[in-house]
Amino acid sequence: MQLSESQSRDLLAKHAVFVTEICEKCGNILGPIRFTRYREEGEWCSKRCRDGFDRKPGTCLGCGVPLNGNRKASPLTKY
Repeated sequence: MQLSESQSRDLLAKHAVFVTEICEKCGNILGPIRFTRYREEGEWCSKRCRDGFDRKPGTCLGCGVPLNGNRKASPLTKY
C-alpha cells in the first residue's frame, strides 16, 4: 500500500526511516524484496501474508504429496 507523503515524513521524523510502501496485510515496511501476484494489485512482505498460509517447498499445494525427483509438469509416479 502506498503511503502518503505526510505519512512518510512522519515516519522519517519519528524513526529516521523513509518509507513509501507497507504490506497490504500486516502493515510491515516493504524493503527491496516484495511478494506479488501476476496481474493482481498489491504487494506483500512475505509469502505467508500473500497466500495466507505457509507453503512447504517440494510438496503439492493441493494434496501435500512430495514432488522430489519429479520433473515439472509430469504426472506423479512416486508417492
